[in-house]
Amino acid sequence: MKLNNSRKILLNLWLQVLCMLWICCKYVAGRNLSQHDISLLEEEDDPKCFTRTEEDFTCFFQTTDNGTFDLFYKIGQSEEKRCELLTQRTKEGMLLHICSFPYLDVVSYVDIHLQVVERNNNTRLYSRNVSVEDHILLDAPFNVALLHNGKPGQLQLSCLTNVPKYWEDKLRYRIRYTSKGLGQRTKDVLGIDDSVMSLVPGEEVRVEIAVKCGNVESAGHWSHWSEPVRDVVPQSADDISLKCHTSDLQMIRCQWNSSTYSQANGCKLFTKMHLSETLGWTDWTECVPDNNLTEQCSFQGEEWKKVRVKVSTAAFPLSRTFYAQELTLRNILQTEPPAHLTGLLEKDKLCLKWEAPLMTLSSHLQYEVGCQIKESKAWVVISPKGPATGTCLEVPPRIQYRVKVRAKPNGSIYSGQWSQWSHVVSGKTPADIETLLLTCIPATLLVTAVILISLGFTYSR
Repeated sequence: MKLNNSRKILLNLWLQVLCMLWICCKYVAGRNLSQHDISLLEEEDDPKCFTRTEEDFTCFFQTTDNGTFDLFYKIGQSEEKRCELLTQRTKEGMLLHICSFPYLDVVSYVDIHLQVVERNNNTRLYSRNVSVEDHILLDAPFNVALLHNGKPGQLQLSCLTNVPKYWEDKLRYRIRYTSKGLGQRTKDVLGIDDSVMSLVPGEEVRVEIAVKCGNVESAGHWSHWSEPVRDVVPQSADDISLKCHTSDLQMIRCQWNSSTYSQANGCKLFTKMHLSETLGWTDWTECVPDNNLTEQCSFQGEEWKKVRVKVSTAAFPLSRTFYAQELTLRNILQTEPPAHLTGLLEKDKLCLKWEAPLMTLSSHLQYEVGCQIKESKAWVVISPKGPATGTCLEVPPRIQYRVKVRAKPNGSIYSGQWSQWSHVVSGKTPADIETLLLTCIPATLLVTAVILISLGFTYSR
């Protein structure tokens, strides 16, 4: 007896739970039918239908008068049933007739035939076939954020949705973005990973996103727009004249000029390094400015590893970000100037010698020699061949000269920029001996002749 009583109690509790679930589902479906939801389904045929979870199904239609209407539905080949309609008045004065399907009659992947009949004259107002899975209406996405992908002029969206895991492959997104240069545009994407937007660098953009769920493109209803998010579209580091170089293949020094922007004093430089194909990239790390300088920073690098650099301004009202192109130490080399430049005159040539600025790269460097003659203000640049640390120049006699030299990677393995010029070596070339003799001999003969004539005249007297 006690066992039978226990079974009866459990059965009653189970029936009560089922009843509560049915009432709860009906209540939630009716409660969620807001004026915003009605507007989302404005272009839908009547009666308009939607489901939140595929375990509820709600259909509704609007009328201008307070007549008596019935909504009948037939699931597959089953018998036709009449749905109990709830009525509510809209802000526009229309009457809304709502049918919340019983929980046991919510069946997916089965055609449901609907018809609405005016009871007084038995006139059919609407008739259509629907399927539950084709009428999913989701809540708007939340936690919407704009992400940077490291490329100037591009932003990407991230967001969350209240959907089961098995629905995620059926989601579609609609992005609405507004900026001064592009106006307002809309873009539909299959997945959030495809939400990259190409925008105008440096412009402020306002972005909203909606979502729908369906097995095919035409299925499902678009949700409300999310709360808007704003950001400034990333810019190129060229906009702040960012220059990075290494002189020793160990330390990287970056300099920039952000005076064009109001947040000039709030710029910070961040770096990240590619560890390997397996480990990927490190997180962004802030670089400490050099000697409290606001627009110069140095950090440690490794010769064969890729590096990314960005500069961000203070977030007032929105932060600006400037991205540099991906770099490695071997392609941003700018050595120190060649050292110990000397010049030695050998006959009619000036032979120069100097030391390579980085001995480990002496075979990968090329040089330029600048030469200036006192009578001319212009510098003449001469490019010696090969990595040799010396060359000879032909120079005219009796001139004052100035020479200097600089270095640059030859591009075979290492590339970069010209170094600064070395210190200047100056001097004066001597007179040409043959010219001097040709000038002096006639003068000597003339003097000798004058002396002989004078002596002869004296002797004759």
